[in-house]
Amino acid sequence: MSNEEQAAFFATSSQSFTDALNVQTRAIDSLARRIDRFGQQGLTFIRNTAAVVANAVRGEHTAVGAMLEAAAATSFKRALEDPKDAVSTHLSAPLLRYVHRLIQAIDPAVAGKFRETQVWLVDPTGNPTPGVESPSWDKVTALVKELLEDWNRDYAGLLENVDMVIPSIARFFHRLVWIHPFIDGNGRVARAILALQARELLGLLEDPVLDHGAEYYLALREADEGKFERFEALIKTAVKHAGYVQQYQSDA
Repeated sequence: MSNEEQAAFFATSSQSFTDALNVQTRAIDSLARRIDRFGQQGLTFIRNTAAVVANAVRGEHTAVGAMLEAAAATSFKRALEDPKDAVSTHLSAPLLRYVHRLIQAIDPAVAGKFRETQVWLVDPTGNPTPGVESPSWDKVTALVKELLEDWNRDYAGLLENVDMVIPSIARFFHRLVWIHPFIDGNGRVARAILALQARELLGLLEDPVLDHGAEYYLALREADEGKFERFEALIKTAVKHAGYVQQYQSDA
């Protein structure tokens, strides 16, 4: 290779290296900016979490109850200040299907999928349940959409009127169970959504566990007739057992 060829080779190599280095530098700068933005967004969360933990720790012992109460209070306060932060303010069909897939150990072919066949309700003994019949399968998607839109639209009003929370949750639950969107596991999905709604709207320390024995089925039959008193009483009992965050406790 002549002197001229060697000079040309090294000049070209040097330029290629410089170009590659510039590309890598820009990529690193971009990544650094993204990391910085992520860090800033997470800083508030970290500070709030640290404050909750610090307030719950006293002396040699960690006040776990205080930690849970502080965390629940923070979550409830955030829902009051900005309802968009609450999961239950924007319920969706994909969320219902996801919950069903998580809690219902059945054939993967139907888990998390709305039913595509007609169903007939039965009582705990296997006998057909008298009263209201579930809608046909081809109406499920539209009925679920309407139910969720009604709930999401009215959510902000419930934050301002705590006395309407349990009646609204009861009616949502009943409509969801009546629609019967899944082949099986509808009661479990409805109870999971009820727990989410109650915790976020009432500031509960734990998930309310709804009794679903004979009284539960009787309450649902009465709800079919538009009588929700018994079902609302069951929800109130579950809510009280779950425990309110002290500063948000009400007579509901």
